[in-house]
Amino acid sequence: MRTEEDLRNALDRIAATAPDRSPIVDNLPVDRPPRRRRTALVLATVMATAAAAVGGPILVDHLRDTTTQPAGEQAGSPWTNWVTLTAPKGMIVNPRAYEANRQVYQLAGVGSPWASWCLLTLHRNGDFNPGKIPSDSPRIDLNGLAGRLITMPNGEPIVPFPVGYAMTSVPVRPMTSVAWQPAKGIWALLSCEKQQELGTRAVPQIDAPYDADSQTAVAVAKSIKATPQPLTAPFKIGYVPSGLHTQRVVDKTANFTGDGHSFDVVFSDGNPRTGLKPDPAWPKTGSLWGPQPQPGEDLEIRYSTDKFWNQQTRHEDTLPADLTIHGFKAWYSADKMIVTTEKGKPPLAQPGAPNVLRLEGKGLSITVRALGNHPDKTQLRRIAESLTLPVNPTNPANWYDAGTALPH
Repeated sequence: MRTEEDLRNALDRIAATAPDRSPIVDNLPVDRPPRRRRTALVLATVMATAAAAVGGPILVDHLRDTTTQPAGEQAGSPWTNWVTLTAPKGMIVNPRAYEANRQVYQLAGVGSPWASWCLLTLHRNGDFNPGKIPSDSPRIDLNGLAGRLITMPNGEPIVPFPVGYAMTSVPVRPMTSVAWQPAKGIWALLSCEKQQELGTRAVPQIDAPYDADSQTAVAVAKSIKATPQPLTAPFKIGYVPSGLHTQRVVDKTANFTGDGHSFDVVFSDGNPRTGLKPDPAWPKTGSLWGPQPQPGEDLEIRYSTDKFWNQQTRHEDTLPADLTIHGFKAWYSADKMIVTTEKGKPPLAQPGAPNVLRLEGKGLSITVRALGNHPDKTQLRRIAESLTLPVNPTNPANWYDAGTALPH
């Protein structure tokens, strides 16, 4: 029979893995488990004493690690890679997305006509609730760390994928995820899928269905190391309007000829009334993949070396630059068009208030975009002029530490 000391130790372990109960975390857009599941977890906690007395399962048993505990508290700046992820043969890691308490890494297969994908999400400070892990999830060993192989009762992933992510076939078959703690304070969730190899390599069936690929997920999970790596930024930001802080970052490297490196930073003051207004046609959950801004966000700075970097420069003969900043020619423009109609005449579209300042030159573009209702050309110029650029802005080896280059 378990003693009072056993019960106290069990409750201590529950507290160690419990999520942060702050209102911000409570409002995160995560899937909620079915009512009967929540009820079961609440009862498991409330009835811990009775369960222990009869030797039945309690919540702490469901979450208890049975192998080596993770090493290394991975705190610090969110604008760094919390773990080291090396893509396995036949895959690349791209893009990577960063928020204050969540990081998302996409792995994509290359060299095959049939698609394969993995999605790794890292969570800290209560961004993921381990109590959502079904108690009957099989245990797996990840090089000495305890993990679980999860299949949710509704067949969908344990956390929702970012809007627009390539794993679009989730509703038609169960998705499996590997869950574990690669470091203290961090939960990792990894899901993989691969397309059925229907047809031939010469004539593949491009709409073939997908299957969950737990074998690849486990292999990738075993390769992840709890060793943080720096994230580099192609500029230092010297000024943003008061009250704004970095909300999210998306770093995407080139995948193919003509594709460029993009680095997108979005800022917010935390007040949805001052930022971009929601559009009823937009999804109600946000996308980490950008560059599509989300409601409530206030400012975006985007760097790109893709083949469309010179979309303004190519029309310089008919559209001369408004400014020169850092040796780059710069143009003001507007995202929105205003449609005016005169009686008896067709509608006429005219640009709205300028809310974008775009710099172009040396094979790259830098866009400063105000997302709120009251864009200010003077502010846009001041932000652009505050940027510090490396000697060779197209070579990531010369970039800056994002942890210090971006305003917090």
